[in-house]
Amino acid sequence: MLEEFIENITVLYPDNTSAARSAEIFRKLRSSGDLINENDILIAGIALKNNNKFIILDSDFNKIRDEDIDILQI
Repeated sequence: MLEEFIENITVLYPDNTSAARSAEIFRKLRSSGDLINENDILIAGIALKNNNKFIILDSDFNKIRDEDIDILQI
């Protein structure tokens, strides 16, 4: 069962486009005074670049306000 789950995982890597999206998020958060962990910003940039939805437990993601990102907090 675990092996089947792992086989269906797609690993997304950062690239220039996701880095640019991350930089946009960083600038918006910095200007509003709501900076979050830089790793979280990179995760959001990668998700945006790949048009992915993601489920999170980290409430810091609520500070990211982007109409293109779909964050489902549990």
